[in-house]
Amino acid sequence: MLVARQEAILAAISEKDAHIAVLEMAPNKKTENIEEVEKLTKEKLRLQQVLKDLVSEFTCTYSCISVMVYGFKLAQILFECIFV
Repeated sequence: MLVARQEAILAAISEKDAHIAVLEMAPNKKTENIEEVEKLTKEKLRLQQVLKDLVSEFTCTYSCISVMVYGFKLAQILFECIFV
C-alpha cells in the first residue's frame, strides 16, 4: 500500500515536471504560461512535501516497531537468564 502511494505521488510529480518543461520551452512566454508554470511548481512542491511526510511517517513507524521487537527480544533473554 505504501509503495503504491509513493509511486502514485512520484508519477504525479513527474507529470508536473514534464508539463512545466513543455511550457518553459514554448517559444512565446505568455502570461498564462508563466502563471501555469507557477501553479504547477506549487503543486509539485506540495506533492514533494506529501511524499516526504509519507516517508517520514513510515520511517517513524518502522523505527517504533523495531524498538518494540528489540525490547521484546531483550525481555525474552532476560527472562530466560533469570528463570531458566
